[in-house]
Amino acid sequence: MVCSFFFLLASISSGLAQPAATGILTGRVFNSASNGYVANARVTVPGTSLVASTDQSGTFTLYGVPRGEARVHVDYVGFAA
Repeated sequence: MVCSFFFLLASISSGLAQPAATGILTGRVFNSASNGYVANARVTVPGTSLVASTDQSGTFTLYGVPRGEARVHVDYVGFAA
């Protein structure tokens, strides 16, 4: 089954007033075909060892994300993008 995912909300913050080398990326994985959030998906930042799983509401948080633009990759058994 082919499905498109997109992030309803994704933000990176350092949590500090000073510029930080890494930040926190929080987002939510949404299945546009079923109009629902995706639980138990695996979210990674390619080129790093960072990995998180979505909870029942499709929310994930990645810590230690390198500063700047970040690309994420989502894997979910049974779906192909």
